[in-house]
Amino acid sequence: MFNDGGLTNCRKNLTMDEVHDIHGLRLIVEKEEDCYTALDIVHELWPKVIGRDKDYITHPKFNGYAIN
Repeated sequence: MFNDGGLTNCRKNLTMDEVHDIHGLRLIVEKEEDCYTALDIVHELWPKVIGRDKDYITHPKFNGYAIN
């Protein structure tokens, strides 16, 4: 869909610069501390988007969802 000359997300009318979740990555590790080591490696490969990361180990969701 084109809107004002830019590609947009059809549902939320977002520009491509506003879309941050085109790809996802799920890693399975042995120990909890390995999650942060893996995350550091991922951030060496791809830049961190400030304000878009979620740490469900330290801060479980209100519905009780946590990484265990």
